Amino acid sequence: MLRPASPAVAHLSTLEKNWSPFVLHPPAAPVVSAAVPEREPAVYVHQWLDDPHGQAVVLRIDVPSGKLTERWATSSDGLRRALDAAPHAVISGGTPAVRLNATHLLAVGHTMTSPCNRPEVLAHGMVAREECFRGRGTWYRSYSLFAYAFEASPPFALRAATPEFRLMPALPGEAAHGFARAERPAHALSGIVNDTTVQFPVGLTLRRMPEPSGWVLELSWGYDDRESMVSVLPLATVLRRMLPLAV
Repeated sequence: MLRPASPAVAHLSTLEKNWSPFVLHPPAAPVVSAAVPEREPAVYVHQWLDDPHGQAVVLRIDVPSGKLTERWATSSDGLRRALDAAPHAVISGGTPAVRLNATHLLAVGHTMTSPCNRPEVLAHGMVAREECFRGRGTWYRSYSLFAYAFEASPPFALRAATPEFRLMPALPGEAAHGFARAERPAHALSGIVNDTTVQFPVGLTLRRMPEPSGWVLELSWGYDDRESMVSVLPLATVLRRMLPLAV
């Protein structure tokens, strides 16, 4: 079980979810021997991409002890605007990050929009939120995905993100190739419909395919909490959709 090395590092709530891990490998040693063993990679996690204070929070994990040993917090200003997310959408992580280049990592997160996330509901606590989700005609949930890039060294500042998008489910035995910008129905904010279709990002790899495909992102994701899908996204297309965040 993960636990903070000290209260100054992190405060964990009763329920923690949607953490997004990433690994940084140390520079290769000129000679690896018993006297100079190979260094272990460092493991980190995005606890938040956009916390209640408008910050992205990264924690370092000491794997042998399970302790959270370091914390970095940077501004998430501009993230919601780049995503074009609803004011009360919850912005969360998803996949582990992959190395994009020497200076940046890339991952895929998700948003969940619902009237039950509105401030006037949350002001009464999480119990009121759960009651809202159970209420007839008020539990509209809209899930969307987004790709984001961040610096590959502390403090791991967010640098760019795509607008929200949704993936096209694949046929049995095939990989899905299409994705489109997420469009919220006009009645999404009123909560008068029951739309609980879930698209949840799980795994991500970056692979170089034969031309003309070139570099692609292979994204595994859960569909409607019942099926597992794999989508192939051209890296160039994803990068073209990236919008820079405030520096």
